[in-house]
Amino acid sequence: MTPKKNLTDIKKVAEEHGWKINEKTYKAILNGLNKNMEKFGVFYCPCKLKHHETNICPCADSQKEIDQTGHCHCNLYLKQE
Repeated sequence: MTPKKNLTDIKKVAEEHGWKINEKTYKAILNGLNKNMEKFGVFYCPCKLKHHETNICPCADSQKEIDQTGHCHCNLYLKQE
């Protein structure tokens, strides 16, 4: 059986990084993450076109994006206010 991410998983990542979850978009992003796991065997960010190890959620650019814009590329993780 293919592993799946859930809200608890992404909340844990957010807590570890000092981020928060976007309550408006997380369901769609979780759906995309789980579909990528089924298709590719890895939780690739659904908003990144290239399936590369740097794009495994949270992707390598997440912290930089959050620092610059207040959210990651896919808008799953947000800067704490």
